[in-house]
Amino acid sequence: MSLNWFPLPKNTGSISARGASRTLGRPNLSLLALVTREMAQNSWDARLEGHMPEFGCLVRHANQGVLNTLRNEVFAAGFEIHSKYTGLDQTFNRGDVYFLEFWDRGTVGLDGPDRPDEAVEEGESQNFVNLTMNLGSDNKGQGNGGSYGFGKTAAFNMSESQSVIYWSAFKTKTGEIDYRLIAVALGKEYTYGGRNYTGRHWWGYEGPTVKGTGNILPLTGEPARRLGEAIFSRHFKDGETGTSILIVDAKPAELMEVSDDEDKTPDDPGRIIDRSHKKIQNIVMYHLWPKLDVEDGNRSMDIRINNNPVLIQELKNNPEYKGIEQLCMALIDVRKMAELQIVNSDAESFEGGFQYKSFVFRRLKDSYNIGYLRIARGRHDNNTEGLIYPQNAVCLMRNEAELVVQYREVNGLDDSKATWYGVFKPDVETDVAFREAEPPAHDEWNPSSLENAEHKKIVVYAASNITKSLKSIFETKDIKRDSGSLGSLSKISQKLARFNPIMSVGGGANIAPVDEEECVKDKKRPGGVVRRASVSIESVVMAGVHPQNPDYVRYLISFSCSSAWKAGQRVGINVSIATSEEKTLKYTDSHDLEPSWSEGWGPDANDTQKAGHVYVQWDGPEDSEENQGSVVITLRKGKTYIFEVEG
Repeated sequence: MSLNWFPLPKNTGSISARGASRTLGRPNLSLLALVTREMAQNSWDARLEGHMPEFGCLVRHANQGVLNTLRNEVFAAGFEIHSKYTGLDQTFNRGDVYFLEFWDRGTVGLDGPDRPDEAVEEGESQNFVNLTMNLGSDNKGQGNGGSYGFGKTAAFNMSESQSVIYWSAFKTKTGEIDYRLIAVALGKEYTYGGRNYTGRHWWGYEGPTVKGTGNILPLTGEPARRLGEAIFSRHFKDGETGTSILIVDAKPAELMEVSDDEDKTPDDPGRIIDRSHKKIQNIVMYHLWPKLDVEDGNRSMDIRINNNPVLIQELKNNPEYKGIEQLCMALIDVRKMAELQIVNSDAESFEGGFQYKSFVFRRLKDSYNIGYLRIARGRHDNNTEGLIYPQNAVCLMRNEAELVVQYREVNGLDDSKATWYGVFKPDVETDVAFREAEPPAHDEWNPSSLENAEHKKIVVYAASNITKSLKSIFETKDIKRDSGSLGSLSKISQKLARFNPIMSVGGGANIAPVDEEECVKDKKRPGGVVRRASVSIESVVMAGVHPQNPDYVRYLISFSCSSAWKAGQRVGINVSIATSEEKTLKYTDSHDLEPSWSEGWGPDANDTQKAGHVYVQWDGPEDSEENQGSVVITLRKGKTYIFEVEG
């Protein structure tokens, strides 16, 4: 018995397989890291209440028995047509084929309707159709299931044949255990029999729709259980529910690191598998460590590689994991602050040669916490070879999920004589703002992508205060821009990695004077005494690659004023390029800077935008107490930029 083949024809509004595979954009992660994080996130979201979910991964060499099952029972229908557009023809002719298998147990499994046209009540699960059939759907607000959005396409990109098999056990509405199995592929667009096809394929059974036949259904019941056990390594125990995912013909070059002295991927299967498992372990320790035994033996998730549990307590003495103890201690303190809803914190402690300091970000006018930051600072350590944890960076994670979003560096800190690690988590009430600021790859917080003005303000506020808090520790000095500082600026730029901006934080750059009644005698001028407010750049953070033009990146520039903004107040920011010849170049790229600004700000009323400059104007209320703002601009990749407030 073999499954039926269902290619998707092109219709009005159809998305091609190639378009689907590009929905992740250009994330900064490797394919293996991306797919591992996505699978772990979905497993966490789908956990059963009161259970610690098990999340596992293994790489195995395909034996001939499994390959025969796939060729004769899963992909047999239409093979002579679809195989050359998916790459499955090469899969079954290749000598070495590898499977990348993920699973979760103690999760709800792929429950809900088995066809996409069946309507459900609000809050009812649609796990099966959202993962295997829909594109861009998620289960937010639909019960305890996975968030199966665009990120699932990472699994197809990981496969030489762009094919994936899903197998799941779940509880029906009557409380019985049932099984589902379906295969999916994202191949090339093609024309056959006078009709165009999208390149999206399914293997299952044809079943009824609301108005007749034509729906793609999974294999179910005992046949699905037996076929799944013939294909997958991790089976379901009695009463177990969850999901297993098999990436067919996984790319060996993506599974493992090829060392500098090798010019190709090793041919030995055992070596490929061992090194793949080591790479996955590093990915787990880098991205998923908050789910492990941070508080000795207290895990949130049972994570297994090749069926062996990953435990921090057994790995913390490995040289490549230096810094994990400081990150764990910082997270423990952040958890306590979040749980107790600490309003302010000057807490400081010392442990193992590290000084720990806490910060609570709270908007006083709104009377709620934004998030919590804990910094561990120790003596300088220049031995960073082979380390997986970035030193002198803040680990950003969301509140409840606690999966690492990004290790963010902060520019402009005088931290060259110290080694430090940081952990930041939003408050549970503001977590949604940070979640919505993530792209499909979940690898950064980009406030410029937010449509909700309040959420954008929250994320910008957090980024700005992370920088302020670190500056308060390291007592950062302003990088002044004058006739004698150009050489030092260029020397600094040579030491920075590409893309790292240099900030000139303003040095007291002057803007429009405030009302004379509020003035403090500061500088005498003809006609009276006035005080000019000082505007400073607080932070510059790379916000990601431009979604339509990969040759450009976006920068989030946060700035503040020594007093509250006044109606019509203008701020100008000049962008120049640092060079190694002790001079700077004007930024004259013809590409529009595409500025977007935070709430209360708008374009300069005088429309004075020009190459290398951006001008914004405060359009908020006259009586506002706000003194912060931000703007996102787009610049060409590959340069070191200097950002300055214009006088």
